[in-house]
Amino acid sequence: MPRFRFFLTLFIITLSLFAVIATTYYLRNQTDIRSKAAGGQAQMCSKDGETCCVSVKQDGKCTYTGVCKKNKCVLGKTGSIISPTVPPIESPRSTPTPTIPPNNPPTASQKLQLSTWIDANLVSEPGAGTRGYWKNISVAPDMTVRPSADEIKNAKNVLRKTYHVNLIYLIITRQYDIGELKKLVLEWKKAEVTGASNPIIIPTLVLQNYVDNGCNFTNDELKSFVQFLKTNINSQAIAVMDVYNIQLDKNRSQCSQLTLIKDTHGGELHRVGLQYSESLGQPFTHAVIDAYSGLASGKTKGDWMTKCGFNSNGNEISAEKMLRQWVKLRVNSSVNVAWNLIAVAKDYTQKAPCGEDTVKDVPLEAGRNSLVRDLIIEEYPGGVENPLFKGFSFDFKVLDDYAKYFDAKDRRPYTMLRSGAAYAGYYSAPLNEIAKIFDMYDD
Repeated sequence: MPRFRFFLTLFIITLSLFAVIATTYYLRNQTDIRSKAAGGQAQMCSKDGETCCVSVKQDGKCTYTGVCKKNKCVLGKTGSIISPTVPPIESPRSTPTPTIPPNNPPTASQKLQLSTWIDANLVSEPGAGTRGYWKNISVAPDMTVRPSADEIKNAKNVLRKTYHVNLIYLIITRQYDIGELKKLVLEWKKAEVTGASNPIIIPTLVLQNYVDNGCNFTNDELKSFVQFLKTNINSQAIAVMDVYNIQLDKNRSQCSQLTLIKDTHGGELHRVGLQYSESLGQPFTHAVIDAYSGLASGKTKGDWMTKCGFNSNGNEISAEKMLRQWVKLRVNSSVNVAWNLIAVAKDYTQKAPCGEDTVKDVPLEAGRNSLVRDLIIEEYPGGVENPLFKGFSFDFKVLDDYAKYFDAKDRRPYTMLRSGAAYAGYYSAPLNEIAKIFDMYDD
């Protein structure tokens, strides 16, 4: 009997050792699979149409979800980034999911905004063409730079099909008299995109110029024009653009016309160019955040990840951490925002290794926009499915404004759009990276 117990015990120990070895081999094999997936290889799956994991980090967490097609998990147009648990920098969130504003119900797969800001007359260079922006409206309109209906159609097609833009913030600065402005925005509305859906157009008003802060519209002009825009262009939303902190700059009062716009239109009021330190006050309902310094500070990834940023107390931190704090602030304040990606970075010198804004600004380093995309989505509980996260944007206006220092006039961004061609100049590499990001979420 003792001998039997001895052999039974030995048999059980042998089985246990075999189980441990088999389990170790399995987990090791799974780690190898995860490593390969992180390098871009598609994961295997069993049932077409099921949600699956496209990319897995080495710690086993799913980074990208996708759909099973022919036993392979592919990102396609419906994939999303899964938000890992990230410890808060300043204070923990009060609730696991932000409060959802009224009239903005969560959806299983919400359509993300993939927007651009663009001058309605496709002119950014200082001159009479920028009346109401770089020029006071006392300057006579310059009709010689007005785009034709065909040029507008060309631009709209390139924006939609090459850059995957599904929403255009059409910047109106009082470039022309109101009668001509109405014709111009109607041409943008009527221009058809061939072979793809037409992007939504949100008229985007600049209420003050940047020369003497003069007002671009009287109250009566503005009320009548907003009624026209609501009836003919977009009955759901209208926007106001300002790239200054209008809460701190007393000269940027928006001519006390924000309530007039909101009351006259009655729909969503978007703020384009909201600054990182600026809260989204009434009567605005949505915003596109200009977080330029958080993206551009630091020439290299190493610089961006280790230095070149500052916290609210003025202490030096990494630009990456600084941007992460800005995103947390928006998540915790429960506001509807899209985040602006950039092509124009900074001028990096020995004197300013983290960069400064000059006419010598260089293109943003390769991969930075993708890092920023991941950072932003990580901070939203639920990732891209979070209804407070409205998507990504891109400032085509500033791109054209800086390209004039490097590109021949006939090769600049606006000129290329007018001709129906993609931009291939000095800043084209980061712009193409943004287009790839937009394509990930374009339906």
